[in-house]
Amino acid sequence: MRIWNADTGDPIRTLKGRTNWVSSVAYSPDGTRIASGDSTVRIWNADTGDPIRTLKRYAYWVLSVAYSPDGAQIATGDHDGTVRIWNADTGDPIRTFEGHTYEVRSVAYSPDGAWLASAGRDGTIRIWRLEDAPIAAQDTTFTISLKRGLNLIHVPVKDETLSKVSDLYNALGGSSDVRHIISYVPSATGAGRFAAYVGVPGSVGDAALSDQTAVMVNMRNAKDVSFTGGLLNDTVTLTEGINLIGVPRAEAVEKASGVAPNAAAVIVLTTDSFGNAQFSRVVPNTPTDVAAVGGQGYIVVANADDSIPYAGEAWKDPEVPAPATAASTDAVKFDPTSAPVLLIEGLFAREDTLEPVSGLQVTIRNLRTGESVVDAAGSGRFVKPMIALRGGRYEEGDTLEVSVVDLSGTFGGLAPVRAVVGKDEIAAGRIDIGRQLLSAVPSKTALLPNYPNPFNPETWIPFDLADSSRVKITIYNSSGQTVRVLELGQLPAGSYRSRSKAPHWDGRNALGEPVASGVYYVRIEAGSFTAFRRMVVLK
Repeated sequence: MRIWNADTGDPIRTLKGRTNWVSSVAYSPDGTRIASGDSTVRIWNADTGDPIRTLKRYAYWVLSVAYSPDGAQIATGDHDGTVRIWNADTGDPIRTFEGHTYEVRSVAYSPDGAWLASAGRDGTIRIWRLEDAPIAAQDTTFTISLKRGLNLIHVPVKDETLSKVSDLYNALGGSSDVRHIISYVPSATGAGRFAAYVGVPGSVGDAALSDQTAVMVNMRNAKDVSFTGGLLNDTVTLTEGINLIGVPRAEAVEKASGVAPNAAAVIVLTTDSFGNAQFSRVVPNTPTDVAAVGGQGYIVVANADDSIPYAGEAWKDPEVPAPATAASTDAVKFDPTSAPVLLIEGLFAREDTLEPVSGLQVTIRNLRTGESVVDAAGSGRFVKPMIALRGGRYEEGDTLEVSVVDLSGTFGGLAPVRAVVGKDEIAAGRIDIGRQLLSAVPSKTALLPNYPNPFNPETWIPFDLADSSRVKITIYNSSGQTVRVLELGQLPAGSYRSRSKAPHWDGRNALGEPVASGVYYVRIEAGSFTAFRRMVVLK
C-alpha cells in the first residue's frame, strides 16, 4: 500500500505488512490515520507508515471501509453482506447491520454521522440509522493450555477464522506442533465415526467446526494458544450416540456431570502424574466429576436426540493471568507406556501398476483385547483412529492385525498384516503399516514354475488362488520322501507371484540342513486343488 503526493504524483511512503491484496482504504478526517481492508481492517499512522492496530480477522473479505465524520468510528462492508461499526481507537465492535444478500462494495457516513449508507452487489443501496442497529457482542479472548500428547479441547469463543478442522490445525501450530486432530463426524444415515486429520485439507478428517464441536488433539509440544471471538450459541444439540462437545457459556455448568444430565454417559480425559492419558466415565460425587471449565471437551453418549440450553456469559481469560505457562503444562515425568487413542494408517495399491485401490473395507483388531474397528480405505489410503472410551488403553507390545476385503471382488491376495505397538508408536499416537500390494483375483487356482530353477541355495514358489483357501506346500525328494512342509494357513484369493508374497524355500530340510543336489518335487494343496511341479537343486 502506497501514499502518493497528489500534486506531483511522486511516491511518499510504502506501508508494508499486508499478506493479501488490499480491497479498500480510507483516511481519518484529521488525516493522521489510514484504514485499509483485506481479510482484516488495519489502522496505520499516516505520517510514519507504522501499523497501529488490527481489527479482528474474519473469514470473509472486507471490501469497503469508511471513517465517521468525527473519526471515532470505522464502518466496514464485508464479503458476506454484513456491515459492521468499530471503535476506531480500541478496535472493539460496536454495532452490526445485516440485510444485504451479497457482498457490500461501499459504505459512507452522512455528514452528521447519524446515518450510514451501504451499496451491495445484490443491487440494493441501504440507509441505516446508527442508533437502531443492535449492539455488537463484545469479543473475548480465551487461552487454551495444551500439554504434550493427547488433549480433548473445545474453542469456547466464536472465532470466525475457524470453519474446518484444518483451520484449527493451523491455528494450533500446524505440523510443527500438532501430530493429528480427531473429530467425530456424524452421519445422516446412521451412526457417525471418528475421523483423523493429519494435515491433508479436504480429507474425511477435515470436518466442519460448529460452536459446540470438541476435538481430540495430539500435540508434539506443549503450548498456550489464544483465541479471540464473539459469544457462542447458547444451545448444544445432541444426536443419539456419540457426541464431542464443549460448554459454550461460562458458569452454565458447575461439574462435568451436569454437561448432559440426561445422557447415558459423559466421558472426560484425565492425565496421571506421568503424562499418561485415559478416558474416564464421569460418576457424580467422585473424583471423576471434575469442574466444568472453558476450553475442555467432553464425550457425551446420548440416549436420544436432545437439545440443551446453557445460560451464562462468554468464556474469557481471567484478569490476572493463570500461573500455568506453556512450559509448565508439559508434565516433567512424561513417560507414556500406553495410550487411549492410536491412529492406524496405511496405503493399498495394485501390485502391477502401484496405483492406489479404493473401495476397500479395512478391519483392525487388537489381538490382546479382541477389540476391532472397521473402516473404508478412500482412494486407497486409510487413517483410522482406535479409541478406548471405556478406560482401556493400547499398550506397548500390543499386536494389531489389519485385514482387507475388496467389496467388488476384483482384488485379493493380501494376508492379514500384523504390526506390533512400540514406545515410538505410543509416543506419536500412530502406527503406519506402510504400502500393501493387492493383486487381481485370478480365474483359476494354479501352481506356477518356481524361480530361479535350477537354484542354489534358495527359490520362490509362486501360485494363484481363485478362492480363499487353506494352503500347504510340501517338498519331496526324488525318492518321494518328505523334505520340508510349509504351512501357509488360510489365504485370501489372489496372485502370490512376487517375492514378497510367494512362499520361499531356503533349500534346507525340516532339520535345517542344506539338501543335496538333485531333483525335487513341490506339491501345493489349496482346498480341493492339488498340483505338482519339478525343481532342481544344482550346486
